Amino acid sequence: FTRAVLDAVPAMLAVRDAGGHIVLANQAMATHVGRPVADLIGLCSDDVPELALPGSGVAGQHVVPAGGELRAVEGADGQQRWLWTQNKVLGAGQPGQDNVLTVFTDITERKQIEDALA
Repeated sequence: FTRAVLDAVPAMLAVRDAGGHIVLANQAMATHVGRPVADLIGLCSDDVPELALPGSGVAGQHVVPAGGELRAVEGADGQQRWLWTQNKVLGAGQPGQDNVLTVFTDITERKQIEDALA
């Protein structure tokens, strides 16, 4: 049931552990990246450009941007997509053990309309 709910969400979702490895992703994320969900699990976030956070090292040592961030990325189809990216630290209560949930909302159509109006 939980998997069905995650995969029904149109936004792309991914959770990384404190080591920067993907522990959960939904179908929208897998479709965007062009890989099955099962292939994303265990990858380092640096292997998926959309998940890269500023800085280097393990995820717990990255700077997790507060608020939202607009990113231009290339989708699996080779087309440029505009993603509104939001991160949420899911704390385990101990430093270095936090997971990071990232939600990506594809706002490409909105961005194209805004650019056309400008």
